[in-house]
This record gives sequence, structure tokens and C-alpha cells, in this order.
Amino acid sequence: MAQFVQIYSEKQRKSKIKKEIKRLEEILGNQDDLATELIRTAAFLKVEIAETEAIIQRDGVVETYKNGDNQYGQKKSSAVEVHDKFLKNYLSTIKQLAELRSPDDLDAQDEFLKHITGN
Repeated sequence: MAQFVQIYSEKQRKSKIKKEIKRLEEILGNQDDLATELIRTAAFLKVEIAETEAIIQRDGVVETYKNGDNQYGQKKSSAVEVHDKFLKNYLSTIKQLAELRSPDDLDAQDEFLKHITGN
């Protein structure tokens, strides 16, 4: 099995997370401790999603496996599985931020979600 090579160095990852935290804080303004923690989580997840997307582009969506002498085949790559979980968690975190920002205004939440995700 080939050795896994990351896309980002730890320094690059920390820098990208810091930039995303700053971007989210500019959008959200001053926040309480819960929102600050959600912002950090969202920033981490966004950077990791970008990295897993780059890994998927580089390595593909399937990987070959071998269990024992006679059992082998192909399966969904680990990067795809991680990407799916991170994306689900990211969207949940952003939704929580939207609800904190505008708890009673669904239209404002939708606008916020569009702004954050770029859709």
C-alpha cells in the first residue's frame, strides 16, 4: 500500500483555519462563547473538507483493499468517507450559527447560510 501524503502542512492548515475564523468573525461580529466555539469548529471543518477534496481529486474515489490472502477488491476511499462526515458536520455547525444569529427569523437564517456557504 502506498504511503499517504497530506495536501497541507500543519503550518498551512493552521494558517487556513485562522483565516477562516477571521472571515466568519467578520461576518458574525462579536459573539458569545458558544458561537466562538462553533466558529472554530466550522473553520476547522471547512479547511479539512477542502483538503479531503484535494486528496479525492489526487487519489480518486475508490481504493483497493486486501484482507488476507484471497479477499481483495475496491471500496469507497477513506477520504470520501471522511469528506462526507466532515461536510455533514460542517453544514450542521453553520446551521447552528445561523440559528444563534437569527433565532426567530427563518428568512435571515437562509440569507446567512447563503452568504456563509457562497450559494
